[in-house]
Amino acid sequence: MKTIFFFLLFLLCGNSLSNAQEVKSYLFESFEDATINFFNGTVTRQKMNYNILYSQMIYKDSDGTLKALSEKDTQSISQITIKGRTFIPFKQGICEILSVDPLLYVEYHSRLKMKGQNIGFGETSSTTAATNITRLRWDGVQRDDLLKATHPEADLTFKYWVQIDGKYKYFRSVNQLKKILPIKKMIIEEYMTQNKVNINNPSQVLILYQHLFLEK
Repeated sequence: MKTIFFFLLFLLCGNSLSNAQEVKSYLFESFEDATINFFNGTVTRQKMNYNILYSQMIYKDSDGTLKALSEKDTQSISQITIKGRTFIPFKQGICEILSVDPLLYVEYHSRLKMKGQNIGFGETSSTTAATNITRLRWDGVQRDDLLKATHPEADLTFKYWVQIDGKYKYFRSVNQLKKILPIKKMIIEEYMTQNKVNINNPSQVLILYQHLFLEK
């Protein structure tokens, strides 16, 4: 009986591992030609990609080394265009512009589950080791993690920025959107009864948000 039990347990564990989904590390499939516009009018071109896991714009240096834009770099950049998609330094990070009118930006965030740390009594927990990697910064140092196309353990979230009465506000869920736009609450609820909106799908969120301003 014990043999059967452990065999079934092995099958269940093996199945859960085989079904584990890896998360893409980069927004684009490869490093693409990017146009970088600076506030002083200068325009340069570089191979770039947006690392979702680290919320960093990564570029290839002349010697092929991967580097992240520094805070000083982003202060002088007005926008970056990659394959027709526009990114801007915003607040403390980088946002993609989904719409100008009505204004809607998306900021990619993630939590990367590291190896578990000891929590006492000889046990470990990956939860206690979760690191908010959006806070990490580099000074031109290449990391092995930047080379990975996917990562097996990461939770991705999306932070959407809008402008209401001249002030920037953000939402991470439909309920939060209703709170910051109470005047549109009924329209949002009606739309949600007829359409499925995945808050982690920027295209679907964009359609919803644009719909709110088509309705009078």
